[in-house]
Amino acid sequence: MPGKNSNLFVCYVFLVLARIPELLGLHLGSLHIAMVLLIVLSFACVFAGLGRAVASKPGRFMILCTLWILLGIPFGVWKGGSFQVVTDHWATSFLIFFASASLVESTKSLWRVAAAAFLAMAFLSTLGPTLFGTGGIIGRFNFSVGTLSNANLLGQHLLFGLPFCILIVKRRGLFTAMGLSAAATSLLLIMIVLKTGSRGSFAAMVLMALTALLEVSMADKLKMIVGYLALGAVVIVFTPGGALERYKLIFTSSQESSSPGNSNQAASSAFDQSPDDEIASTAEASSEARRRHLIHSLIVTAAHPIFGVGAGNFKIAAADYAASIGERADWLETHNAYTQLSSETGIPGLTFYLLMIFFATKPLFSIRKRTKDKPELRDIANFASAIRMSILATFTTGLFASLAYEYYFPMISGLSVSFCYVAELAIAESTRRREASVAAPAPSSLVRHPKAPARNLTINPILTAIERIQPDKRLV
Repeated sequence: MPGKNSNLFVCYVFLVLARIPELLGLHLGSLHIAMVLLIVLSFACVFAGLGRAVASKPGRFMILCTLWILLGIPFGVWKGGSFQVVTDHWATSFLIFFASASLVESTKSLWRVAAAAFLAMAFLSTLGPTLFGTGGIIGRFNFSVGTLSNANLLGQHLLFGLPFCILIVKRRGLFTAMGLSAAATSLLLIMIVLKTGSRGSFAAMVLMALTALLEVSMADKLKMIVGYLALGAVVIVFTPGGALERYKLIFTSSQESSSPGNSNQAASSAFDQSPDDEIASTAEASSEARRRHLIHSLIVTAAHPIFGVGAGNFKIAAADYAASIGERADWLETHNAYTQLSSETGIPGLTFYLLMIFFATKPLFSIRKRTKDKPELRDIANFASAIRMSILATFTTGLFASLAYEYYFPMISGLSVSFCYVAELAIAESTRRREASVAAPAPSSLVRHPKAPARNLTINPILTAIERIQPDKRLV
């Protein structure tokens, strides 16, 4: 039964990360496949590791955050809107956390989840542009329909799954069919993310690259630096000029490149602007709007520090504040997940949320430190790094996007809970074997190995594809 439950969760991970429900909805209408599967998984949690998930520190703070969001609804400026955010978004995130924290109970299940994430990223990066269409934003890459039509969200979504593609490369080796496929997918993901022109995603990739550099030996650092330089050259050649213009604005502003005394340029019409000038001015306007929303969200937080203005109600509160000071209301989100929470759920809601992320991340450092120098546990160390990288990418892009109620943080935090449970079992087993071999070493000819059970065949195409990625050896 636990194995079947984990298989269902693996299928769910692929469906959600590959955006299959959205794709089917475009042609068949809303079938609620993901929600039905998630409800089934929620019942399965009761018979799996739900107690372990609830007892974990991330689980406790997830529950506290949820209770605080619910307590804040009566104090919201629009109670119906807050209730809709909870039912449409946060309820799904809540269930995803406990599914990912409860149903992954073995090394095999962990690798299946990683394989599902890799296959989802491969699907999106290769077939996504054809199935969802592209275009619509000048100088930027995005899908035409669905939630990933937002270029910033597309970049964040792909970075969420990128570490698991790299993990498959480390596990299977670069010069294998699966390793080459995962490496090609990783490069394709990086190129697409750069084409989105998302400055938040660009910052996240830089931090991920620097973090990866700190984790390796000096010899490997030199190799990685050479690889980064080669990748940088490719990026400059193949990244569209519009996206490059947006990245330049991270370090400078469009005004610096123009002549300050040129009155003819100031009087020129929009039709006289070059595409690059139009992209730069649009990016400047976006940056200014983000700064304004950040200030407004901090002001709203200061005015409502306990319960906030209610989940999903920042736009209303910000519009009221803008009207009070004689400004035009933008009716937009905060574009920052953390001030989104502080303004809508109060400082306690933000604190519970951040503590969930903190306690999901903290054990990963200890586990990697204890396993990185042990060959039989090297896969554990690599898996810890992958989860950390996914958290880092999501945390960084969260500074530029209103994704607090989405499933990204709950899913990766829940997976961290499951991983830490499995990793501790693997470390304990490795320690027991080492001690046994030292105490009573036996000739290899006398060691008996139990016959491996026959593998069950499956007609599920998702699990069939994932089975081909599974390594023959285990983590321990």
